[in-house]
Amino acid sequence: MYGPKPEWMDGKRREMDMAETIRRVVKETTAEKKRIAMKQRPQKQRQSNGSTIDAAAKGSTYPAPDTLLPSPVQTDRSDCSAVPEEFATELLMHYLDHVFPLQFPFYTPSVVAGGRGWLLSILTTTKPLYHVAISLAAYHRRYMLRCDGVSKGHGQDLECLERQYARALSELRQYLAKLGGRNEARTQVENIDVLSCLMFKGDARNWRMHLSAAAVLIPDIKREERVAEYARLSSAYQSALMFFAGVVGWYDILSCSTTGAPPFSACECIDAALGYIYLDKIMGCENWAMLLIMEIAFLDDWKKNLQISAQLSMRELVTRAAQIERRLEDGIRDNSTTLSKLTNRSISSTILGTGVQEQTHLILLITRVFACSAHVYLDVVVSGAYPEMPGIRESVSRTIEALRALPEMAISNSLTWAYCIAGCMAIEEEQTFFRGLAVSSDGDAPTFGNFSKALPIIEECWRLRREEKRHQPVDWRTAMDSLGMSNPIENCMHEPDHSDFAILGTSVIAASPHFFKDPTASIIVTGDNQGALHVCFKEAGLGNTDIDYLLTADGTAVFGCFNRGNKHPPATNKETSSFKVAQGGSFETKNGAVNVCFDGDAPDPGEFTCPPGQERRLMSVTYKDIKLEDDTNGIEVSTSPSSVSETFISS
Repeated sequence: MYGPKPEWMDGKRREMDMAETIRRVVKETTAEKKRIAMKQRPQKQRQSNGSTIDAAAKGSTYPAPDTLLPSPVQTDRSDCSAVPEEFATELLMHYLDHVFPLQFPFYTPSVVAGGRGWLLSILTTTKPLYHVAISLAAYHRRYMLRCDGVSKGHGQDLECLERQYARALSELRQYLAKLGGRNEARTQVENIDVLSCLMFKGDARNWRMHLSAAAVLIPDIKREERVAEYARLSSAYQSALMFFAGVVGWYDILSCSTTGAPPFSACECIDAALGYIYLDKIMGCENWAMLLIMEIAFLDDWKKNLQISAQLSMRELVTRAAQIERRLEDGIRDNSTTLSKLTNRSISSTILGTGVQEQTHLILLITRVFACSAHVYLDVVVSGAYPEMPGIRESVSRTIEALRALPEMAISNSLTWAYCIAGCMAIEEEQTFFRGLAVSSDGDAPTFGNFSKALPIIEECWRLRREEKRHQPVDWRTAMDSLGMSNPIENCMHEPDHSDFAILGTSVIAASPHFFKDPTASIIVTGDNQGALHVCFKEAGLGNTDIDYLLTADGTAVFGCFNRGNKHPPATNKETSSFKVAQGGSFETKNGAVNVCFDGDAPDPGEFTCPPGQERRLMSVTYKDIKLEDDTNGIEVSTSPSSVSETFISS
């Protein structure tokens, strides 16, 4: 199940050392959990009406995740940090046995490549990665147990797991920031550490920045001065470096083609001629198709830049597109020929009789889906997002045919990009097909990524196109902007909800919850709540659960006394008070987003009073360091502006 035996499993000293490493990590995690449990203080319950909460005490270190299995020791189920020590190792093995193969079903390294022993080595030597991995495993295990009817009576555990996962990602962010803050050059081993952190990391606001940092590392691993150092790496670390480089290259290309931003590099790392990264062995699509998608992304960026400067030549655009189209058609034709030969050979010896034949067949089918959807992408770049155009009609039809040829939908986790691109350009009579795929890929078995997570983008594209008096073309980016998504693929990657833990096969470079632009801050100037802080925001990628928020700021208010003539006598009282804002609220998601305005309480004058015949009034108020935190997902942002003030009455 794990692939070939790792190098360290020699029955001698190296195996003893690795076993001791695993025991040490588990022991340290349990000790850390006990320290945090001792320090925890009760917090006031946050109310949905926005009442003040006590959020002073927050654990900054991630504890080991709670499991949902019966424990020999009774623990307080409301304590999300409690975990029986003996289950930590079980969770680690659950990740290796079940979760990782779901994320990367095509990654089956050969004996020569060293198997997957490198994964265990990295997880047990990098604690933040260990925490995220066992948290993912706990969540997946919770789902499996619930499906089997084992987890009845454990309703509160799901919320604990979601919070633990957010804390694990927060710890990983801090660890990665520490690695990234160094000025000196990193060794190859440290590059592997950074790439592995980026693969597991969840931070929707900074995904683009971190992907850029990772992409820079990939071409570097084949620089002349790096070759000798690379050769000195153990085979396990060589395998790890190639794997992470492939994942980053895959995500770079697909994310850029959906957002419209150019890829960070020409991705020579996945050029088949170099022969050291093969994406079909990781995600199921051959290199040639991904390279052409990358070239279309470059063409799209080239076109947009020349349009801005009014220098675009349509003749040049068509010429460049024709070169890409010719290579696409050549690839599709070769793919069809190979598929035909493989199918004929398999029929004569029982269809897909061996695992090797079956995987080869699936890779060819998946590659065909990507190539056909890439043709849709190319047609949109050249002609615009007009589904009725003959070229787009033909390309969408070919993509539908390629999707129908798939033997099962269990591998849809690697096809979400292709499904989204083609689905957004579907005409009305084809829409039932794409809706049907989303339903069939979201069946009873838990999956790590499926078409149902991309369907909202497609539906929004169709809805916008149906609007009356809309003359502008609508594509996936238009729908993405309308839904407040920074990346539609990202929306499918990290969305733990009560029905499914969805992670695309490209997996864990970015999480979906994210604020759409910075929240805006202002001050209420009239009414009973005069002087209160008023914040409006939109957060997307949230799934279907209620989200808790915390609004914080440092406030200063000035109160004065006024006579019946609305005058503030110089000798009368005036008071300046400083206060802390800590306002909590819980909001319901709609279509995976929260779009609301959030008010704090009006400044409190405290015990300040005025002489008889005078009235107390608020003269001015100032708020500084205003921040809004999605407490459910552990995301904090500053408002724009981060400081606001208002003068109601001049002194």
